[in-house]
Amino acid sequence: MFANMAKHFWNLPFCIVWFSLLLFGAPFLILSGNTEIVFSPFLFGSIIFLEKSGRAAAIAGGVSIGLAAEINYISVFSIFLPAIYLAFQRARKSPLDVFLTALGTIIGFIIPLLPYLFVEKSVFLHYIGMQRLYLGHYGASPQERLQSIELFLLLFLCFAPIIFVSLKNCTKSPQRVALIWTLSGVVACCVSGHPFRHYFLLVLIPLSLLIASQWKTLPLRMFWISLAPAILLAGYGTIHDISHNLKLYCRIQGMDFPALHRMIGKTPVLNIRASHVPFALADLQSQTPFLFRHHVRILYGDNARAWYGQELARTPRFVMTSPQLCMPPLDMPEICAFISERYRLLRTENDEFGFALYERKPG
Repeated sequence: MFANMAKHFWNLPFCIVWFSLLLFGAPFLILSGNTEIVFSPFLFGSIIFLEKSGRAAAIAGGVSIGLAAEINYISVFSIFLPAIYLAFQRARKSPLDVFLTALGTIIGFIIPLLPYLFVEKSVFLHYIGMQRLYLGHYGASPQERLQSIELFLLLFLCFAPIIFVSLKNCTKSPQRVALIWTLSGVVACCVSGHPFRHYFLLVLIPLSLLIASQWKTLPLRMFWISLAPAILLAGYGTIHDISHNLKLYCRIQGMDFPALHRMIGKTPVLNIRASHVPFALADLQSQTPFLFRHHVRILYGDNARAWYGQELARTPRFVMTSPQLCMPPLDMPEICAFISERYRLLRTENDEFGFALYERKPG
């Protein structure tokens, strides 16, 4: 979709955009299902609308930003600089357009929430409360934030040559917007505060547009030389991820998730530091919606143990933990003692997405 938009609206070669995303995105988990690749067409759509004149286009551009923000809040930081650049250009002709874009952003953010407001209001309120609590505790430590800045700047250096040689050729508006969007992605990565490599897609996605715009502009030799560091990084990422995914696929096939579903069915399962993958692949119901492996620690910090104890007090029929949770050295001895006393072990899988499944003892 993104490559088609680039071809239709910016007249960029489809194959260059598509292959840039696929190949250069290998080190950044581009096929992993993270939201960065999902909201990118909405951000690109907002730019396309904001480049057009008219009040309807101003509102539509804002709605696209709002929809992207609903998918992931970090998209706002990713689109911030190009949105400001385009809004400034529009403001010189029609200051009202800036207000309409802001209004459209609010509308776009609210639209996906409307069904929950009218149909499942309790679910909506629970979700909003959880989001507020989660985001309030999501901030990274100074050390982790420094690590993330170091990582993203190092990755940025691999793509710096193509950006540098593009600076002289950014004579047209789409090229300037792609460059500004790329730089805004760097800011978004640093704002994230966490050294997760898939965040670099915030840079790579607009950068694919910049690469495609230079395909016919730069001399062919200079084009490939400027991409050489990125190609080496992509080669390593491709080989590593293909090998990792093939091994992971074989291990997952041996875990027999259909049997796990037949064993549990739709009975709610309490998750204590287990991966979300068994829940997804075995179609299990979590006793604590929206909360998985690391979320509880982020939300409650040192009180995470007390929270797990509170959930165990509800005596769920099934409890799924990480396979190492109750192996020495014990991190939560009181939780493991409770499980040992009142539950029996049904199944254990020692793997990246492994688990220990317990069932409540009769009586």
